[in-house]
Amino acid sequence: MATLPEFIAVEREHCKRLSGELGRLGSAGAFGAALIEDVLVRAERALIGGNPDAMQRALDELRDAAALRCRVPRLPDRGHASNATPFSVYVSALRA
Repeated sequence: MATLPEFIAVEREHCKRLSGELGRLGSAGAFGAALIEDVLVRAERALIGGNPDAMQRALDELRDAAALRCRVPRLPDRGHASNATPFSVYVSALRA
């Protein structure tokens, strides 16, 4: 059976990947990435502190952030801004 710190480690990896994907979306994605980075910092502090309640809250936050991952569409690799997918496509995917 996995421990709370092990669960947190798995969710942290998911959130780190999501943060990287969001960072590629431009300024709105950078905002989302910054929010996720804040969640990652709180999770790290909870692990260092060793308080089970704080770790559980951190795990819940990480899971909420990682759940967004399934709603962020993959970015097309088109190489040129004029061919990029309109931001409205990403916004509508997040609202779905």
